[in-house]
Amino acid sequence: MRAAAVSAKGSARIFWPSAPGTRRFRFSRTRRSSACRKTVGAKGKNWLFFGSQHEHCNYFYREELDPLKSDGVLTRLDCAWSRDQAGKSYVQHKMLENAAEIWKWMDAENGQFFVCGDARRMAKDVDAALRTIIQDQGGKSEEQTNEYVEKLKSDKRYKRDVY
Repeated sequence: MRAAAVSAKGSARIFWPSAPGTRRFRFSRTRRSSACRKTVGAKGKNWLFFGSQHEHCNYFYREELDPLKSDGVLTRLDCAWSRDQAGKSYVQHKMLENAAEIWKWMDAENGQFFVCGDARRMAKDVDAALRTIIQDQGGKSEEQTNEYVEKLKSDKRYKRDVY
C-alpha cells in the first residue's frame, strides 16, 4: 500500500495509513474528525493519493475512503493501480500529473504533505516527485528546492510514516 496526502491550511490531519496486516488506517479518529468538521464548520481541503497493485483486491479501505470523498472530507481522491493497465501507474505519477494543483496547495495555500508506505522505494519516489513539482512549478533551482523541502520539514508541513 502506498499513500500520500496533501492538506491545505486549516485541514484536519487525517491520513496516517499503516502497513497492511499490521495496523489499519486510524479511521475511527477520521470519522470523528469528519463529524467534528461538519459540526464546527472547519474549513480546509484534503487530497489523498492511494496506490497499490490491483483495485479489485488491494483497495483495502474503499468502504471508508469513498464516503469520505462523497461527504466532502476528502476534496480529492486519486488512486494509482500499478498492474491494472498496460503501463504502470504509481502515486508519484498521479502527483506529477497534478503538479500545478499540488504546487498551488503547497505554496499558495500553505499546504501540508504526508507520506506513508514503503520506505525503500515508494517514499523515495514520492519525495523525488514532490521535489520535481517544487522545482518545476515553483521555478526553483535544485538548491532552492532542497531548502524549500527542509523548511517544509522544519515547519512540520512535510511528514513521513514510512516502514
